[in-house]
Amino acid sequence: MSLFAEIAALYERELRIPENNVCRLRCDARYKSPLLPWHVGEGYAADARRLLFIRRPHLRDEPVEDRPAGTLDGRATADRHFRTQPWPFWRSLREILKRVYGSEREGWRRVALTTIVKCATSSGGPESNDRTSATTKLCCIQQVGVIRQELAILEPRTIVLLLGKGYDDWLKELLWARGQEWRDTAGRSRVRLCGDVPLSWWEREIAGGRAAPVRLLRVGDPGGRPLAAYAAMLAGWIAGEEAQAAVRARQGAPRR
Repeated sequence: MSLFAEIAALYERELRIPENNVCRLRCDARYKSPLLPWHVGEGYAADARRLLFIRRPHLRDEPVEDRPAGTLDGRATADRHFRTQPWPFWRSLREILKRVYGSEREGWRRVALTTIVKCATSSGGPESNDRTSATTKLCCIQQVGVIRQELAILEPRTIVLLLGKGYDDWLKELLWARGQEWRDTAGRSRVRLCGDVPLSWWEREIAGGRAAPVRLLRVGDPGGRPLAAYAAMLAGWIAGEEAQAAVRARQGAPRR
């Protein structure tokens, strides 16, 4: 079974979203049609980085395929957006993946893309039009724990959250395995300059559990920031793990 199919089964059979009691009776999302992961590349599971991008909730009027269980499949839209969409997120994603993997398409087949909240509150407007309430976040992220259980299936090793600061208080809910704990590697309030524009930048690490530490970056949205500078900063952070590993390997290698 593919990772996407496993996540679909999680949504539709195990968690029964949006038909479980939390979704029906407590959540105040305007449009209760949960979006499955935008994309899980065919090379994601075998890639050393297992790079996952997590975004804010989708807009209700995005073209998607309705599934019989009430969930939404947006993979065709994501693939089309990745190839053609001029919005800042998609432009920056193409450039980041080209810098990290050598080409846009090679990067796209190696990464995954999902949302932190699964149902939509907004429709129309810019892609950054996020009006998700605290109640929706509480129900989806904490009480049902959809994203946490999705992460348990995807088992990412590198996570980039393009969310800004509005979801910071909810990041504690992302731990998905027994024994995991958070470590900050750079302060929550850190700001870096992207060109001449301030960019919020919070580096964390999920340590413990069975796997090696998971690197995580919560970063501001690319909108209003110079594309080349933004892509270079994120690509540098994503590739940093391998660079550090190479340094450690050289330091530990026997001298000839």
